Amino acid sequence: MLKTSLFIALCLSCVIAMDVTANVHQHDKVVVCYVASWAAYRPGNGAFTWENIDPTLCTHIIYSFAGLDNETYEMKSLDPFLDLEKDGGKGQFSKIINLKAKQPDLKVTVAIGGWNEGSEKYSAMAMTPQSRRKFIDSALNFTRTNGFDGLDMDWEYPGSRNGRPEDRANFVSLLQELRQEFDKYGLLLTAALGAAQKTIDIGYDIPAISKSLDFLHIMCYDYHGSWDTQTGHNAPLRLPAGNNLAPHLRLSVEDTVKYYIEQGADARKIVLGIPFYGRTFTLQDINLHDKGAMTKGTGFQGPYTREAGFYGYNEICTELKTQTDDLWTEVWDKDASVPYIYNGNRWISYDDHRSIEKKVRFAYDKGLAGAMVWAIDNDDFQAECSPTRYPLLRTISSEFKMAADSPTATTVIPTTSVPPQTGKASTVTAISFHLLLISIFVTRI
Repeated sequence: MLKTSLFIALCLSCVIAMDVTANVHQHDKVVVCYVASWAAYRPGNGAFTWENIDPTLCTHIIYSFAGLDNETYEMKSLDPFLDLEKDGGKGQFSKIINLKAKQPDLKVTVAIGGWNEGSEKYSAMAMTPQSRRKFIDSALNFTRTNGFDGLDMDWEYPGSRNGRPEDRANFVSLLQELRQEFDKYGLLLTAALGAAQKTIDIGYDIPAISKSLDFLHIMCYDYHGSWDTQTGHNAPLRLPAGNNLAPHLRLSVEDTVKYYIEQGADARKIVLGIPFYGRTFTLQDINLHDKGAMTKGTGFQGPYTREAGFYGYNEICTELKTQTDDLWTEVWDKDASVPYIYNGNRWISYDDHRSIEKKVRFAYDKGLAGAMVWAIDNDDFQAECSPTRYPLLRTISSEFKMAADSPTATTVIPTTSVPPQTGKASTVTAISFHLLLISIFVTRI
């Protein structure tokens, strides 16, 4: 009887956790997929190029990143050999854009900025109408010449990291002027925006920038990392209870979204950021492994991503699947609605299908535009440890569809023109079918 119950529980978990047919045609929300260009250089099964993309799983693909020339204020490719076709280049720009042949409603845009680009030169560019004009003319030419559907501004962050106090107002002017020009050609204009209240207050006039942007991509991750010198969740949906985190480190996705809306953001333009990676920590004492435990160093790195303090979901799930005597302990934080794992002095906070389901349902219930992910190259895109490719990305569409099909679903205004799919069995029907098979199996045990 115990074995039968365990079998049923495991089957239910697998069936409910993943709809292997899930895609963006099954709901009316946006699913924004960031692609990190440098993932092409990762070793082994971690290498990710345009060929690995399934365009049915995204409504928008954002290629990251282009950069800014700090003298001319012109937009430029940061890796011409990878991005462009000239001089024998790989031509990833055009090859990703050509995916629209398989997915006509797909939009492909390019992001400029990112953490490594910093803030200082963007601050200088935004200072005067003349310097902004140079950038806008360049951005318009870059976007249209390469065939992109728009631009994602990822200035990290106005007013911070050697920025200027004037950045807050200048960012508004920059977006307004970009909007005016982009509207002439029907181009999208979005921005990746910080999640911390301090970053928001310093850098963003929320009502003003909301008017100029098609979508606000809120980076609801990196709430905690090894820079804190104590363990904490990378992206807690809600505040964890009963931990030792310092007061200024107690942050959550729910608080961020609430604050944006309170400050004047249109919920229907907010796209909730979900990380497909974890943050790693090295414990000072292997016997102290709760949230808030003291740590040392910059955190350990993964075999594919090779970045201290960072572990892709594909690296996490592969390690959990292949572990033998070196066992990880998994803990589900029911208050924060996210998991974490530890093993010896190693500690990782990450998102799995359960936490993503809860975040997607939260986004749906709040009437948000949808979800965005950083980045799809960190999902299990090779199906190394999952029944199908892109388990996390499929979870997003599956949960949006489940939310829309729910009898108690919140009525929201559609925010994308992607038509719902017809003639497909619903997730609920699929679950019912599998339950029937399980019941038949059990009666024969």
